[in-house]
Amino acid sequence: MKTLHSIFCSIVCTTLFPFACCAEYNALQQQAKTEAYELGKCNQQISKSPKSASAYFERAKCYLYMCEDDKGLADLNRAIELDPTFFSAYEERVNVFGLKKRQQEALNDCNMMIKLRPKETSGLDHRIVILQSLGRLKEALADCDRASQINPKSISSWQYKASIYSEQKDEANAIKCLTKLIELKPDNPIHYHIRSNYFLKQGKYDLAIQDLTQGVKLASGESEPYIMRGDVYRTMKKYPEAIADYSKAIKIDEPRCGRALYGRSLCERALGRNQDADRDLKRSQYFDYEPTAKKPEPKLLTK
Repeated sequence: MKTLHSIFCSIVCTTLFPFACCAEYNALQQQAKTEAYELGKCNQQISKSPKSASAYFERAKCYLYMCEDDKGLADLNRAIELDPTFFSAYEERVNVFGLKKRQQEALNDCNMMIKLRPKETSGLDHRIVILQSLGRLKEALADCDRASQINPKSISSWQYKASIYSEQKDEANAIKCLTKLIELKPDNPIHYHIRSNYFLKQGKYDLAIQDLTQGVKLASGESEPYIMRGDVYRTMKKYPEAIADYSKAIKIDEPRCGRALYGRSLCERALGRNQDADRDLKRSQYFDYEPTAKKPEPKLLTK
């Protein structure tokens, strides 16, 4: 976090945008006052109730918000010392240990969370993340299954499971998890987009188009779903459909659609409309779009 001193130095050294710098300085100054006020309230509460675990917990949150992790951790330790059953303090400390790469201590706190609330999935969710970061994927999957048993409608447990299967290169099970996520939350376009990528890898373009079409319906005001579907249509050599999708994306957000302009130029070139292709190619370069190295287009599966 920037200090008042660093902001003041930047203001002194900056001549081009003095008003913007002053605004940033004033905003930071106000933030510092707010933090000092909140911290003062916590100190007063601790003075009144020195044996209050919740008072130390509230001050820990203030310190962590101020990026003073060591002081925050010390207060969390004190809160847990005063109340060994303080679930939220363990949960917050897991996050601090995770940031500090103290994974074993984080796991110990996860275990305590699970012990305190065995019918909730929060402790398992935290432990899954840590186990996955340590490469202990089999244990992480076991926790995913346990979380799903506790709460069959838990979105997070299926998301974690899909992530683990992806790391294991197990596409079949990753697709099953994404299908379950779509069943649980059919209005989330991200799950359709991710599943479509697996279908593309498998050469199942029709299934990919179905998922991307659903994604377009759920996020019709965004350009990216149209570009993604346009890319698949172009791969399938369905150039009019691809051009239509690229054009919609460009209409929504042209300054960020260099990729759509480039894709449309390829389709126009394939259709022999070289003048239009040249125009779109120049416009894509204007928006700083540079295509990656040319890769062979995947072949369609024979039916």
